[in-house]
Amino acid sequence: AVDLLARAIFNTAALGAARAGMAAPSPGSLWAPFHAAAPVSCAGLTRVLKGIVRSINDCDIEMSCGNVWRGRLSLGLRTLLCGLVVLDRVASLAPQLAVTPCNVQRLIIACMLGVSKYSEDEPLNNDFWSNAGGVALADLNKCELALVRILNYSFRVSEPAFVALLAQLGLEDLGADGGADVDDVDDDLLRARPPRSESGSESDGPS
Repeated sequence: AVDLLARAIFNTAALGAARAGMAAPSPGSLWAPFHAAAPVSCAGLTRVLKGIVRSINDCDIEMSCGNVWRGRLSLGLRTLLCGLVVLDRVASLAPQLAVTPCNVQRLIIACMLGVSKYSEDEPLNNDFWSNAGGVALADLNKCELALVRILNYSFRVSEPAFVALLAQLGLEDLGADGGADVDDVDDDLLRARPPRSESGSESDGPS
């Protein structure tokens, strides 16, 4: 499943590069923090996203009760899917800002970070996202602030928006009771971690 999502995200970036090129934006623009020195490949993006999903699933945190499809997907995969919904929202709100291989890695990581902070009672802090995503903490902090300005804190992902994304990707049965696994290799990522019976004392809060 993560491979399919990474390919979908990278294909969007490749189309953006074909349309607008990959020149660096002006230093003072909202888009500037997302632009990396070198473009990411599809394989590189897939590797990063798989690492993030696994790292999230390895964290001992409980999925918040208000999450869409709680109990039907792992927290890591759900966060990636919701991040993709938010990435599409960014493209809609700021169509002049093309998603390209030079900015897509920082963009999707910042979108996932924003979703986590909005929807989780125990959001993962920026140090986690920096280490898991391979983006310097200072750069990631700038990306987060830019994304907040672009979206005006609109990180909520509704059930209809989530289901519409799955339909767009042909993943309507993902996580459904009795539904077929999308990718047997990533079958462990499709199964939600059961909620903890008691709350832990430690929490990775927002930075």
